Amino acid sequence: MSQTSQRTVTQNISHALERIRELLQGTAVRSHDRYGWRQFLDESGAPGTYGTACGLIAYANTPGALWDTLQCASATILATQREDGSWESPTIAEGVGLTTATAYSLMALRESRVALDPSVWGRAVTWFDGLVQANGATGDYMGHTEHNTTCAAMVLRAIGESSAESVAHRVTGWLLSGRGNDGGWGYYPNSHSTVEHTALVLLALAESGYPADCPEVKEGVGFLRARYTPGGPANNHLKDLTYVHIRDGRRQLPFHFFTDALVGLAYLCVLGRYDLSHEVLETAGHLLATQAPEGHWVHAALPLKRPTWAASETAMFLARTGRLLTTEGRLIDLEHMQQSLAVDLATTRDIAERVDSRTRGLPMALRILRQWPFHAIYAFLLVFITIKSTLPMTPWVGIAAVVVSAAVSVLAGFVVYRKGKSE
Repeated sequence: MSQTSQRTVTQNISHALERIRELLQGTAVRSHDRYGWRQFLDESGAPGTYGTACGLIAYANTPGALWDTLQCASATILATQREDGSWESPTIAEGVGLTTATAYSLMALRESRVALDPSVWGRAVTWFDGLVQANGATGDYMGHTEHNTTCAAMVLRAIGESSAESVAHRVTGWLLSGRGNDGGWGYYPNSHSTVEHTALVLLALAESGYPADCPEVKEGVGFLRARYTPGGPANNHLKDLTYVHIRDGRRQLPFHFFTDALVGLAYLCVLGRYDLSHEVLETAGHLLATQAPEGHWVHAALPLKRPTWAASETAMFLARTGRLLTTEGRLIDLEHMQQSLAVDLATTRDIAERVDSRTRGLPMALRILRQWPFHAIYAFLLVFITIKSTLPMTPWVGIAAVVVSAAVSVLAGFVVYRKGKSE
């Protein structure tokens, strides 16, 4: 990719992120002391758990994000953490800590770069530790027995490369054991593999520090390459449906996948190990081309909505891609500068060598000229020429000029000689 093309893509990414920022600033809602977003930006009302977390993730990845907005949204998330360390979604099931709500909340706080009390993280990890089974199986809430890939992967994404090694080790083992024969992952262990679940798992493994050169990751990348096409008709349709069972019935808990950005993030995480530059740029190009004028992206399952979770995944992907291109562009600039400096240095060295070869005898000549006989000759010639040029030249003037010049030259030679002896 040429340097000019890189800069064009980088500028387009910056403009797309600016539109996201403007959209989020214009759709943020405040209710009493809470500030944030709804899950769908078309809705009004009190800020939601998913909406505020996803909105904060997206907003924190935009250029020119206001620090006050980051702090206010982060404060809302911090204020809604439950005593047990989890987060709930009151619009779904009040009083029930949810895996995905907790994961998104932690991810949002991390992306916001707002300083946190260590107890916030500690309580959340303790909750995850109780949620995850001994074998690593993970459900949507405490006591949920329909363990699934989505929740396990989201736990890994939330804790990242942290000190929660016990949780990460158990979840990683469970995910790897449930991989399909085709190298991908499905919603349940060994179920039909999908592009979305495979991308989510690869992203979670990478963000938790799992080595990218292991066979499981290699085969997963191969699965995505073989089955994912940016803008494909099957993209941005899938959603997981789970039901939270509470006292008066059950509540639907959908998890929507925004395929293009999710796959792009998975590719970015293993870019250093696999040659995926073309795939990353192709995916970024598709997302840039499909951004709505208002700044959001459409999920095919909810075509009339402006979902914050689509914006969060896309903003992270575009921001990371933009940083990668900017860094690479600077490296190219430095490489060109280095090449130019190398040429200039070689030219300068060649000139210096030629000058040195042509002036190599000067030091010896100067040492010779500093000897006293030459000073006597200088004095003789100077005086003789001065007399000859100022007086009419007659035989007697010529003789006098020679005598006077000789006397002055002897005197000058004597002075220089004595000075040289004293030094």
